[in-house]
Amino acid sequence: NTFNSEREDCNINVMCSEGDDWRDQIDGVVRVAMGGGLCSASLINNSSYDRTPYVLFADHCVSGSASDYVFYFNYQSSTCSGSNGSLNQSISGSTVLASEDINSGPDFALLRLTLDVPDSYNPFYVGWSHSSLPPEDAVGIHHPGAGIKKISFTNDNISSSGYFWEFQYDEGRVIPGSSGSPFFDQ
Repeated sequence: NTFNSEREDCNINVMCSEGDDWRDQIDGVVRVAMGGGLCSASLINNSSYDRTPYVLFADHCVSGSASDYVFYFNYQSSTCSGSNGSLNQSISGSTVLASEDINSGPDFALLRLTLDVPDSYNPFYVGWSHSSLPPEDAVGIHHPGAGIKKISFTNDNISSSGYFWEFQYDEGRVIPGSSGSPFFDQ
């Protein structure tokens, strides 16, 4: 419908020049199909840096059996103005290793894929931090509306409450399908 199209149009395709400083992180964001829903997630590194295929996303996205989830890599337009992408790079199956409900904590789920991510997918294992300080900038990479990968930015009014950052994007917005996506600091 028109309302959803207008909401999605304010997000920037990751292939636009605005994404140039975030190419690695863009390669670390995946689209997840699970139990009839679609969310965003990130391929996350561990302290051993051994490419264990961990995926971090939102607990409220957990639906149905994680063994049936499908993880889509590089679902994005090949151009700045494009509106579709390929779903041919995927991995099926995962196991939930840890999670915490939004009502009792930070609304996260840590999954392990059943297979290693092929090098041909150009995977990037994103980093993480224990810092509770708010960042100077916040960048979101996500699949709004479960569509192609987009990037969003803010550089003001970012606050932290220990478990989460609070802000509004200056460019782009989060809508259903963006849930579980990572936010990056400078």
